[in-house]
Order: sequence, then C-alpha cells, then structure tokens
Amino acid sequence: MLQHLLSSRRISLSALGLALLLAVTGCGGTAPVPVKGKLVLPQGYNLVETDNVQITFQPEDETGRGGTAEVNAKDGTFVANSASRKGVIPGKYKIAVKITPYPGMKESKERQPAFDTLNKSFDVAKSKLSCEIAPGAEQTLTIDLGKGAVTKN
Repeated sequence: MLQHLLSSRRISLSALGLALLLAVTGCGGTAPVPVKGKLVLPQGYNLVETDNVQITFQPEDETGRGGTAEVNAKDGTFVANSASRKGVIPGKYKIAVKITPYPGMKESKERQPAFDTLNKSFDVAKSKLSCEIAPGAEQTLTIDLGKGAVTKN
C-alpha cells in the first residue's frame, strides 16, 4: 500500500512538473519575438492623450495564439505582447485596430462617429491588414491605416 501511494505521488509530481514546463515554454516551444512599431492614422484623424487605441494580432492559423498592443496616443508607438508573454509568437497574423475616445471628455461624443467608421474598416472580420512575424530578432512594424498597409522597418 505504501509503495502504491509513493508511486502515485511520483506520477502526480511528474505531471505537475510537465505542466509547469509547458506553462513556461509554451506548447509549441517557439519563443515570442519582440514586436514594436508605430500606428499611422489617416489624414484628418487625430488622437488625444486619453484615447484608448488597441491593436490585435489575430493568428491566421486557428490553432495559434494572438497578441495585443496598446498604442501610446501621444506618438502612435506600441509594443505587442501575447497572453502573459512579452512579444508575439512567430506566425501569420491579421491585424485589427480599435480606437475609443475617452468617455469622460465632452468632445468624445463628437469624435466617436468618425472612429466608429475607422473601427469598422479595421475590425477583425473586415481588416485587410496582415503581417508575418518571423522567428528571431525584434521586429518593427509601421501600421498605416491611411494606406491600409503594414510594413516592416
């Protein structure tokens, strides 16, 4: 009986160790790649410091893990992350952008309809923006909503 309990305990500890290893390294074993960049708005659109701008990296492969980035409204820069990791797992991504004016400002109601139009063009279902994140070194992207293009710098 004691031997059975010790054997069960060893199996449980081994399973726990494997689970921790997978949590740390990820199931695919591919390391996230640092991704940073700049979001360029179409002419006539301006951000204010309190606007919330979210970029979503939606994997084209349904089994992949996506990423997100919050844009600095002052200068349009961003750094992307996936889940609790810094960087984005290599792969092909569709890119979506959502801009929400801060609701506490009186100008937000006037600005929201213009951003709603922009958000519809670049939501996950309709966005034609895409990029491939290659394994290896840090990658810098320019996401230009006016041109509808993503370029690597």
